[in-house]
Amino acid sequence: MIVGLLGVAAPATAVEEQQIGAGAYEDCSLEQPGFVVTSTNWGPETTRISIDIDRDLDGIPDFGDGPPVDPGQTLTLPYGVEDGQYGVRISTDRGVLFDEVITVWCALRPIDILPQLTVAAENTTREYNRDMFPHWIDADNDGCDTRDEVLIEESTTTVTVGSGCAISNGTWLSAYDNQTWTATSDVDIDHMVPLAEAWRSGAWRWNEEQRTAFANDLDVEYALLAVTDNVNQSKGDRDPASWMPPATDYACEYATSWLLVKYRWSLTIDTDEHNALDSVFSGDCGTREVTIPNRAAVSPPPAPISFTDVSGHTFQTQIAWLADQGVTRGWSVGPNTYEFRPQQRILRAEMAAFLYRLAGEPAYTPPATSRFIDVSTSHTFYKEINWLAESGISIGWSTPRGAEFRPQQPTSREVMAAFLHRYVGSPAYNAAESPFRDVSSSAIFYKEILWLASEGISTGWDVGYGCREYRPSQNVLRAEMAAFLYRMENGGTPPITTNECSPPQPDPSPMYSGTVSAGAFCARANSGWYGYTSNGTLMQCTTSATDTRLRWRAA
Repeated sequence: MIVGLLGVAAPATAVEEQQIGAGAYEDCSLEQPGFVVTSTNWGPETTRISIDIDRDLDGIPDFGDGPPVDPGQTLTLPYGVEDGQYGVRISTDRGVLFDEVITVWCALRPIDILPQLTVAAENTTREYNRDMFPHWIDADNDGCDTRDEVLIEESTTTVTVGSGCAISNGTWLSAYDNQTWTATSDVDIDHMVPLAEAWRSGAWRWNEEQRTAFANDLDVEYALLAVTDNVNQSKGDRDPASWMPPATDYACEYATSWLLVKYRWSLTIDTDEHNALDSVFSGDCGTREVTIPNRAAVSPPPAPISFTDVSGHTFQTQIAWLADQGVTRGWSVGPNTYEFRPQQRILRAEMAAFLYRLAGEPAYTPPATSRFIDVSTSHTFYKEINWLAESGISIGWSTPRGAEFRPQQPTSREVMAAFLHRYVGSPAYNAAESPFRDVSSSAIFYKEILWLASEGISTGWDVGYGCREYRPSQNVLRAEMAAFLYRMENGGTPPITTNECSPPQPDPSPMYSGTVSAGAFCARANSGWYGYTSNGTLMQCTTSATDTRLRWRAA
């Protein structure tokens, strides 16, 4: 925190000049802010400075005092001060120098803020959908949505607001290209950090309420800007590494705004993006003071974890991906020690939780009364199970006593196929023939299982001779579920859509135990028998149309 630069008239008995917070950037920390006092001339006889801070302006100091100070020394009091107003009294052994209410703000330079952002590759494995960021909304219920509010605020002339918040008589200067517009149809409201970019940089972890807040952020003036429509469209979802405004005189302001939005929403930056921003900030732009925005209420990405029981596992990569997506963190068995338990069967309740988290934990309020007689409102996954039901993924079983979900029941492979098929919207699929010898067209989840195979999510087991088995009633293990979800989101193994099963025919019987010779006579007792020659040719002891004698002839 830096206390504003003040020129304070000193009492007659005090020194003539004091400065408070004269640009001590290094003392303004994002992690541990505090008061900074720089003395320019406390007087030759000053040996001690006392600073009393009244945090709540009740006239009673909350903390204070300080060490001896020499003339010209900078004193930092790291009390974790937040932006706001404080009563400050500065005294020395020569009397009170300052006693007023001051406003405190944190001012940093872009080059100080850039290192605070996490550099990480963008997450491109989670599918982006613009509808996951509801906008525009009328947050204050005044009849004007977020787009309208930005148009009203950024017009350089007074607008006329008509029925339904119809806006006219406005004038908008697009900072991106220095063009002026008077028709709202020529203006787009640009998200400084595009929604798709935010999604790839961490917003995929947020719930719907948090994504809505980001898409309609009016709390900082640079999050949403009225700009020329086709220039905004040329920007698309690109970051500063691949797009900067045509107006070069706006480059510094643009890069700084981008930086502050990323900081405010705890979003990551990739390496190219970091280098592009660092390049802009290499000159005077990087040393300008900027006001740090308040952090938005989003949970930071969880710390990466590793499981102690999956090293070398066939699905180790898929399990690690599942944890990285926030779908599961397994079981904590000690400080920073986790188990995934890959061979444990996945229960129906856990399936509900996995799919809800994979969907991005959409905003959802479960019913006050449970729809299932075997799922109480206090169940660990009550919300997730009811979301699963309302989403049409699983409605459980209808019984004379009421609907049952059976949360502790293991999930079979055929049920898993149905869950995933419904999760992605029950896409149409024409199941021509079953590629599995144990899944007939009369199977209850025939279509769903064959869709799963066509997507390469699960292709079952190769049991030889081109034959495959799906084993629909077999329970799914946690490790297998990690693989299925990974393939569903990232692309599966080569698909299986046809039945190529052609096992060899069994040996005919009865079979002669010894080796036979083609054309050799055979006994009447062996009539009709089969035998193999020394080179493996199948022969039969029989007659022919032209020879009534029994001989070993080609079968």
